[in-house]
Amino acid sequence: MPIDYLFYSLIGLSALNIVLIILIVKLRSRFKFFLIGKRGKDWEEVLNSQVQELKRLGFRTQDLEKKQKILETIAQKSFQKIGLVKYNPFKEIGGNQSFSLAVLDNSDHGFVLSALFATERSRVYIKSIKKGTSPQILTVEEKKAITQAQKTELTKL
Repeated sequence: MPIDYLFYSLIGLSALNIVLIILIVKLRSRFKFFLIGKRGKDWEEVLNSQVQELKRLGFRTQDLEKKQKILETIAQKSFQKIGLVKYNPFKEIGGNQSFSLAVLDNSDHGFVLSALFATERSRVYIKSIKKGTSPQILTVEEKKAITQAQKTELTKL
């Protein structure tokens, strides 16, 4: 009896050994594929190339951030707000052919352009605007155009 028990134990252990060897061979081939990859590059080479790419992208990001700051500065000084009021300054003739156009930047600096149209003549006036006001006297329509421009919604950067 003890010999049969020993014999069966050896056969069982041998079978278990064969199964473990097969599993190890499969695991080793998967591990090799993981470390070497399809194109034969080793893992260290792949990691080094990824590190270099991250560094390159970091420099590119810094460059883009600098350009974004420049563009934000330009955008603050660019004309962004527009107000237009059409009216008839001469009640007895014509329609609403005359207008006042306010064009302002983010700090409410800019100009207001007024054009008065009559049947026999036309006049065009331009007045500078600083912080929403002008050193010249503004008409009611010009003030309305400036107020309308100041209410323009700006999108946040």
